[in-house]
Amino acid sequence: MRRLSILGVVVFAGCTGQVGSTEPMGGRPGRTPDDPDAPAAYTLAVDTSPTGSFAPAHATTWSVSGRVTASEGLGPLTVAGGAVPVGAGGSFTREVSIGPGLNLVEIEARDMAAPAHSRQAHRAVLAADYLPEGHINPAAAALTLTNEILAPMAEPLSGRVAALDIAGEIMARPTLTDDTCTTYPDSARHGTASLAIVVSDTGELWLELTIPNLEIRFHGNCSTFLFSTDIRGSMTTDVVLRARLSAPPGDVCVTGFEHEPPVVDLVGFDMDVSGGSGLLDGLLVSLMGEMREGDTADSLAEELATQADALLGSELTGVTVFDSTETMSLFDTPVDVHLCLTGLVTEGGTLRATVGATAAGPGGALEAPGAPIVAGELPPATPGKLWLDGNLIAQLLFSAWRSGALASDGVETIDVGTLGLVVPSLRGRYPAGTMADISIDGRLPPLVTAAPAEEGDLVLSIGELHLSISVAGELLFRIGTNLRMTLELVPEGGALRPEVADVQSDIWVVEEPLMDADDEALAAAVGLQIGSAASSLLGETAIALPDIGGAMVPVDVVTTPGGRYVEITVE
Repeated sequence: MRRLSILGVVVFAGCTGQVGSTEPMGGRPGRTPDDPDAPAAYTLAVDTSPTGSFAPAHATTWSVSGRVTASEGLGPLTVAGGAVPVGAGGSFTREVSIGPGLNLVEIEARDMAAPAHSRQAHRAVLAADYLPEGHINPAAAALTLTNEILAPMAEPLSGRVAALDIAGEIMARPTLTDDTCTTYPDSARHGTASLAIVVSDTGELWLELTIPNLEIRFHGNCSTFLFSTDIRGSMTTDVVLRARLSAPPGDVCVTGFEHEPPVVDLVGFDMDVSGGSGLLDGLLVSLMGEMREGDTADSLAEELATQADALLGSELTGVTVFDSTETMSLFDTPVDVHLCLTGLVTEGGTLRATVGATAAGPGGALEAPGAPIVAGELPPATPGKLWLDGNLIAQLLFSAWRSGALASDGVETIDVGTLGLVVPSLRGRYPAGTMADISIDGRLPPLVTAAPAEEGDLVLSIGELHLSISVAGELLFRIGTNLRMTLELVPEGGALRPEVADVQSDIWVVEEPLMDADDEALAAAVGLQIGSAASSLLGETAIALPDIGGAMVPVDVVTTPGGRYVEITVE
């Protein structure tokens, strides 16, 4: 395992999170036979387990409640900066103001000792919408479509189109025409059919089916009240069929396209008719051929359009595009990510696709309503852009968090002598060289939002990250923090490499059961190291773009108004 400082482990935990109630917090022990001069024992504990951690996105206040106990008598209790009366048995309740996102509710209790002891029991409250694991985020990404990106959309149909045998269907007919002239097919052939799906100059999606070099040879008889004569002839043309497609946006994966009635264009249509034994018959056949050429072309186009309409109705049902599932590994935890097309919308002369995503890990015992997500509208469509939803990253982190990937014991060790530099009362308590074990417990899942434009690209907010330091199972300290990391997404090697632009944190000492440390000094020591530890922790991490219509190379990233999406320029 890579070596991390204590604060590095704090940040490491901050990239995941784990939900749980705040445990009661006590004071330090009293005299022991080995230390008869130790101060008398006291307890000061705050239990806030009745307080919920997950508020609705629209909530403006939240109820904070719990119970405080003190062996030296209860002193003042403050919640969110205001004094709170304590009821029978030490119970308390207070409504506090909260806003969207991660909220820190500061709680501090004091007893009546002289000097007074204090205990912090801060709580984090998330105010957000929540997406349960495995549920679809219908707008996890979006991009403006080009013909190059659309090309893979035709692949599911191309193989079937190439096998079209229009010539065989023509030869299976008993007659070609059966009116003034009754004709019979002699031969028919054409080149390999091809299909393309393209975006028009007005941002509409069109299917184009081309059957090249259609040639039909025929014979028959033409009869009028003036004459009756045998004929023979041929028709040649390129068949180009166009139909407008649509896939209205929704909250599920698109599994088929709707189409308008197709339009058939017979490019270069030509009909050659000959017959009759005499000069008059030949002239009349030639004249009739000229007159019938337009009718024949119209009739052939109409018939092909009818057949194509039925063909597209069956072939476009069950067609899926941009549909893939891949397994990503986050902190040695496999997370299955499914991407699919959820809609096509024409905006400002461009065509934009929305892509939905689900994420699911191995599961676990941790409970939460779902990945915390934020609302927000897609920015206006612009050519050459990909929009990535911060909620998608929150989905991935939530699945890893719920699986307990980073709620671990013994993730690192540190020499107790090093801790003694910050906590002098540790000196001499353990033999030289004693190592303390470090465990992590992130209690809330992370919230991901777009950063303000002048600050960075993404903000990763994680609440109640607990770092426990113990020796041989004996807890020395438990430290809590709320962390806010602002990230820049730097295009590199076809992916996005996150760089830490800023780190802000709230740090408090949750428990110190064996000794009274200088809480402010201990918290300050942690705070001094968080920035550098966060940068080193990210290391070579890179975010690959969703595989939507082939490889796309990011060249620039900017945040968008609304706090949800980042806009990526791709080529």
